[in-house]
Amino acid sequence: MLLLLSCASGIRSMYEAERDAALGRAESPEASWSPDIRVRLSSEALDRMVQGVVARSVLSWKQTLSLDGPLGIKAQVEPSGRVTSFTLSPSTACDGCLSADIGVEGKADWSAAGARGSVPIEARIAATVLFELSPAGEAWEASGRITRVDRVQVSSARLGSLDASELLGGWLSEAVKEAGPMALGALGGVDLPVRAARISTPRGQLELQLLSDVLDGSPVNAGLGLSRDFDVRISAPTLLALARRQAFETGTIAYDVAAIPTSLSLNDQGFSMGLRLWKLKGVGWWRDYSVQGQFAVSGGELSLAAQQATEGEKSQGAGLVDPIALLAEGRILEAITDGLKAAVPASTALDIGGEQLRARVREVQGDRGALVLSGELEAVQAQDGARRMTR
Repeated sequence: MLLLLSCASGIRSMYEAERDAALGRAESPEASWSPDIRVRLSSEALDRMVQGVVARSVLSWKQTLSLDGPLGIKAQVEPSGRVTSFTLSPSTACDGCLSADIGVEGKADWSAAGARGSVPIEARIAATVLFELSPAGEAWEASGRITRVDRVQVSSARLGSLDASELLGGWLSEAVKEAGPMALGALGGVDLPVRAARISTPRGQLELQLLSDVLDGSPVNAGLGLSRDFDVRISAPTLLALARRQAFETGTIAYDVAAIPTSLSLNDQGFSMGLRLWKLKGVGWWRDYSVQGQFAVSGGELSLAAQQATEGEKSQGAGLVDPIALLAEGRILEAITDGLKAAVPASTALDIGGEQLRARVREVQGDRGALVLSGELEAVQAQDGARRMTR
């Protein structure tokens, strides 16, 4: 009896020691921290998003301007314009800055001393766009905004004998500066607590670097080329730590058994997860399994499915329980997919320049110890009472 009690106590002590470590939260990092989550937006996707906001601002910016001429003549000018081109490029202004080159065409209707007319407007505008991250509980809000207009060049716009180029340049500058902020959504949260975040803008792309609060995470490597609108990279140890936290928080499930992930490896299309089942009541025991599964993407959402399990080591007197059924009941794989979804920008529809955008995952794969999601930012439009997706 003493031997049995000692064995049960030892198994519970092992379980509780692992639980306490898995449920721990990392402290604030040093300034030189490395991210375990990287989120990238392509330069093309950024161009479309920022252009939508600036174009709406320029199109809606209405003012009646006054231009003083010789002999006390005053001209009333009502300009209007639309954005015809937009390109973002790297900037040295700050870590989160990009330079915008904006092309605008339009017209200026004028009236002076009983005469009326209209002249065309062609202009190029250089501006600086700043992208920022701000803490919001366990998440970080990503956004962008025009911080300044660096240069406005208006082709000659003469109203009779009056040159209105400078006046129209000032009007365009104000129209661009009034462009509202661009919310990219929250990254992280309850499913993926983030303790630190920063922004980088390499090669005209936007990279959001995040650090989760798990104790056993590890840095994730930077991606190479970006062929889609966005990608998300999370290291396998960080995903494993999230899954272990969820499993220990859930505790025992069917048959008074707890199912706790112990390892995670990734390949191109699937994963292998070590799983230990703990029986904590009575004498107590543990049994190890290796679970193989695959990734899948359906309707723009990621799913992980366990397919088979292989028995491994076990303690004395270990019983038999279906590991795949316990994996599902403990929502362990769901904890991983929830954490991944929390790292996707615009995972809920966002209003960008009057257009609703939502991120849709199109591909998932393992790559050099990281799980990588990639996809597109798609427009959500209401048509005939239903919502349809367009690119």
